[in-house]
Amino acid sequence: NASAYAEATATLRAVLARLGAHKPEAATVLLADTNTESPQAAASTAWHNSSGGVNKTNAALLSDLGLWASPDEPPAAPLFKGCCCTPFFAGDTPFSWEGDRIVANAGSPASSRVLFDPPPAWACSEELRNATGSEFHKGVAFDLVLPAARSVSVAS
Repeated sequence: NASAYAEATATLRAVLARLGAHKPEAATVLLADTNTESPQAAASTAWHNSSGGVNKTNAALLSDLGLWASPDEPPAAPLFKGCCCTPFFAGDTPFSWEGDRIVANAGSPASSRVLFDPPPAWACSEELRNATGSEFHKGVAFDLVLPAARSVSVAS
């Protein structure tokens, strides 16, 4: 919901500022299960759009964190349907959410690919979910080309 998003981004923004991630010479890569989809993905599924979630573009997400001022989209892995193995409601399907992101404030995307697609047989086990309280997400690999002599901060 909006208040949880505002609280979480304010906290992370403050941490990133203390680390100097907002400085022009810093390159920051955010790897996160954001629990937010793109506005386009949310609009394509009625329940996703009306569930109270906050749906952000990568540019809006980085802007909220104080890491992006451009109206253009930042370098990022494409959003993909990687969450979650267990549907959230009766009309949902496995892996119908696009909340996992890798996004940067510098560099150029070179390539990306989805990992664990198809997922391993154990990944959607009800026993695993009950034992861990966790949901399996497909992974993503993202290759980012950075200009020479840039430091990188990783926040996940």
